[in-house]
Amino acid sequence: ADSISKTHDISLKKIFYLPNGIDPNEFKKIFKINKSKNEFWVGFIGNWEHWIEIEDLLKTSINESGYKVVVIGEGHNYLEMKKKYKDVIFLGKVPKIKALSYMKAIDIFCSPWSNNPIFEEKSARKTFEYLFTGKPIIVSDVSGKEDFLVENINCLTYQLNNIEDLKLKIKNLIYDKSLRSNISKNNKVLGNKFVWDKLI
Repeated sequence: ADSISKTHDISLKKIFYLPNGIDPNEFKKIFKINKSKNEFWVGFIGNWEHWIEIEDLLKTSINESGYKVVVIGEGHNYLEMKKKYKDVIFLGKVPKIKALSYMKAIDIFCSPWSNNPIFEEKSARKTFEYLFTGKPIIVSDVSGKEDFLVENINCLTYQLNNIEDLKLKIKNLIYDKSLRSNISKNNKVLGNKFVWDKLI
């Protein structure tokens, strides 16, 4: 809004900003994904550019048997990533209903944001959707991290590019059922604040 008002000499009072939102009806169309009851999935959904540190998540799959990393979408160096990280489930680009169905099946989400200033301007629809499914989120502790994600309430944070720290946070959520349950409950409540009816 600030940049628009300066560029076009428009008062900020004339600018109405509407962020991304969630349509709950889309989630009513999802279907069940077959998955072992005792298997944990840690996932990322969306297409990524070079400023998303997707390899932070991918690297946690190396020599790991406690969970599976699932990535839906494509992005920078996609084919190279598929060859390099054999234990990751890469699903590529899929229709939105299928993506939402996998979103419901994933147990923990990871948002590996970088320090790129673009993240300070984003309106992350995928984060709202993660919240709406009531799943815990692990996000890199950078300036672009969403302000509404509060440590130990809605998310856990990890040190950017610190793979061992990210793996530790994943294991914390897997083995601490109370922490995982509390964050899930909080995220369901928070996610409902980003449905279109509330935003409009």
